[in-house]
Amino acid sequence: MTKWLQAFRQTTTYLGVAVLAVVWGGIYLLASQEHERAYQDAVRQGDNLNRVLEEYIRRVVEETDDALLSLRRAYQSDPQHFDIVRWAAETQSNNSIAVQFSITDREGFVTRSSRKPVTHPVYIGGRAPFTVQRDATEDRLYISVPLLGQVSKKLSIEFTRRLTRPDGSFAGTVACAIDVAQLEDFFSSLDIGRSSVVALVGSDGVVRARGGPNAATRSLVGGAVPSSPLLHHLQQSPQGSYWNTAASAALFGGAHKLISYRQIAGVPLVALVGMARHDIFQHADETARKYAIAGATLSLMVLIVVFLGAGRQARVLATAAELESSKQSLDETHKFLDSIIENIPAAVVVKDAATRRYILVNRAFEAMLDVPRSELLGRTVFDIHNQRDAKSIADADDESIRSDAGITYKEIEIDMLRRGPRMQSTRRIVIGNSQGEAKYLIAVIEDVTESKKAEQRIAFLAHHDALTGLANRAALAQKIEEAAARQRRRDEPFTVLLLDLDRFKQVNDTLGHPAGDTLLIEVATRLKSLLRETDVLARLGGDEFAIIQAGETDQREAARSLAERIIAVLGKPFAIDGADINIGTSIGIALAPKPEHGTASDSLLKMADLALYRAKSAGRNGYCFFAPEMSEIASARQEIEGDLRRAIQQNELELHYQPIVDAKTRRICSVEALVRWRHPTKGLIAPDLFIPLAEESGLIAQIGDWVLRTACAEAVKWPAEVKVAVNLSLVQFRKTDLPDMVGHSLVDAGLRPERLELEITETALIESAAECLPALRQFKALGITVVLDDFGTGYSSLSQLAMFPFDRIKIDKSFTQNMTKRSECAAIISATLTLAQSLDIQTTAEGVETVDQYRLLRLAGVSSLQGFLFKRPGPASELDFDRVFGDPSIEQAA
Repeated sequence: MTKWLQAFRQTTTYLGVAVLAVVWGGIYLLASQEHERAYQDAVRQGDNLNRVLEEYIRRVVEETDDALLSLRRAYQSDPQHFDIVRWAAETQSNNSIAVQFSITDREGFVTRSSRKPVTHPVYIGGRAPFTVQRDATEDRLYISVPLLGQVSKKLSIEFTRRLTRPDGSFAGTVACAIDVAQLEDFFSSLDIGRSSVVALVGSDGVVRARGGPNAATRSLVGGAVPSSPLLHHLQQSPQGSYWNTAASAALFGGAHKLISYRQIAGVPLVALVGMARHDIFQHADETARKYAIAGATLSLMVLIVVFLGAGRQARVLATAAELESSKQSLDETHKFLDSIIENIPAAVVVKDAATRRYILVNRAFEAMLDVPRSELLGRTVFDIHNQRDAKSIADADDESIRSDAGITYKEIEIDMLRRGPRMQSTRRIVIGNSQGEAKYLIAVIEDVTESKKAEQRIAFLAHHDALTGLANRAALAQKIEEAAARQRRRDEPFTVLLLDLDRFKQVNDTLGHPAGDTLLIEVATRLKSLLRETDVLARLGGDEFAIIQAGETDQREAARSLAERIIAVLGKPFAIDGADINIGTSIGIALAPKPEHGTASDSLLKMADLALYRAKSAGRNGYCFFAPEMSEIASARQEIEGDLRRAIQQNELELHYQPIVDAKTRRICSVEALVRWRHPTKGLIAPDLFIPLAEESGLIAQIGDWVLRTACAEAVKWPAEVKVAVNLSLVQFRKTDLPDMVGHSLVDAGLRPERLELEITETALIESAAECLPALRQFKALGITVVLDDFGTGYSSLSQLAMFPFDRIKIDKSFTQNMTKRSECAAIISATLTLAQSLDIQTTAEGVETVDQYRLLRLAGVSSLQGFLFKRPGPASELDFDRVFGDPSIEQAA
């Protein structure tokens, strides 16, 4: 026994023990690192999912509240005749999450429901969505706990706003019920692991909605969780994460979960994601098991070596003849142990705790420093690194030796000789001697530079535009709030400029989106060259930019000067893909009001947007300052839009018809249908006063459908050789299935396709040829006549004729009415007619008002004529298809 004890007292045994400590210490450090990384990834994933949930819930709340406000306005404008079912069908066609809209009187009885007619009294006067609004002293949105709808019979969350009488007293509520099942389906669609959950909890502790792979967890909807740690954590911070307690685990499927939560801005709701511990650490646990298996294998090999060494040493002690053999075995053992250290995947170093000199480094550490081992062993960090980095490493070593924690963690930025600054994540463990004094310092080091850069990139993208690198909308709102705070503290004025590029869409349509992206980057570069370091430049999306100009004594003059410089610099050509691109910009300017008037970011942007709208209306490529009357005009436009919606519903629109006369037969060959609005109090309204508004609001799609159907139905009654012409808006190409609508109109009316003419303006075709041309080709294939209207007013008229074989072009009335006064107009008409004849395209001259114009145009060879000389637009009953024009009556009319 004594011999064997002496045999174990050798370097092989001590080195074997050290190797075992290094191996298992390294395995422990690596496993800890895997768990820490898995935990941090879960925290980031939970935070990212909560951001998605916050945006989704915030959008649902905003869209629902906007719908309630719209419902209230529509209902209070005409309570007696209000049809909530029709209102819901027209305004909420894309809202699949709303179960129903309803209106309740002041007694608590549901009087109207968008889901079905209310045939018997339904009382909800005792429910919170009604009582809260009844007892409220101000107009606020209320969001209820999940309730079973009395009419819909579905579990839903009710949003309500109060109705008031003219004297301000309570008159009832308008409500929207949001389907809880739809919310939960969205929550369940998120990929967060088979045992995880997603929930929406109110600040009152009541679960609004809940989703996840386990459908059983949905039964908790409507339950209160007052004892949950969530409410405690919410008091500490509006967002964060924590591990649930054993008491609250039952609320999350009975599993231990990492709970990530986020207070939704502006509403009393909290988004919550719970990821099961098993799902979070599954990969880390599997990796740790692999490390443990490898460690056990290596340990077994080390123990075998130790016992072999001990056996050999015993034989050395027994006989001097075996001394040389034992020495050789010892050398082999050293090589084997060195190979173990060499092949550990992490960078591992061992230092003497007293001298801090390197006594062991592995291959991974050599590769990390790009320094050969011969220049590392026996040296200290001060011999290898610069003074600053060496002191940081030495301080971390000192902290580890002084610490009682066992393992210490530190992140240090090291300046590598060839690779530059690198971030190193280091875990240290101290190995003591038999007296408990520090003998060795073991460090496991990992280069985390790339992961840190990725985290910084994610943080950057949260507040910057990915394409241009400028601030985004969220960052702009924050900068406006900061400027407003400086204004309140130091009376420092500031201005918001909102920019919209002119003709940008044409660049995308003609050169493609990559060229459009390049153009946006060039625009951002030019704008930055005009600004000071104190100014803020942001891209809000698409071709819209914003600028915050601060610190100017004369706000208006400084903003005017900047706007003029911007217009000038963006008006210069851009070299994109070998072509010179010319665009312009329209600018809306809002001067921040005095601090006592408030300066909310949304209000300033809205003011700038109204000014931008005025600048565009004035002809684009200009600027306009916000004035209070713009808000009044916007309100008036909104009122007109409401009247126009009512006009469509109540059949206040009517068609007038103007004949188009064949130049050879002098008879009516076609009739153009022109829409008019007969307002109940304002009388007959011309189209130029409401068609632009209809196009902006999207109502032109409904109006265009009605015009097409009505005109086709009227044309069937006319002689078979007479066509009907209908104008098309660019919005109809974008928002409707136009070819199907035209086909249905022809079939319903029984009108042959060759009797229909469809007119599109040259300007609309220039702005969006890619959207218009496919539909125009379908029309031509059906035999419908396709007409290019207002020919000659665009800046690329000839390119339109090369782009599509039009059947007819209409010469704009500006040329017709000036042909006898201006020689260039006559020249343009002559050239147009020559071009049309060579391309076998029919021509129509618009705006014919005098006999001289009529005669000259007939002699020039125009195919047909249209104008007040023949007839002003009027009802269909005034059309005389038997009349031959060009007789003495024209001279008398002239």
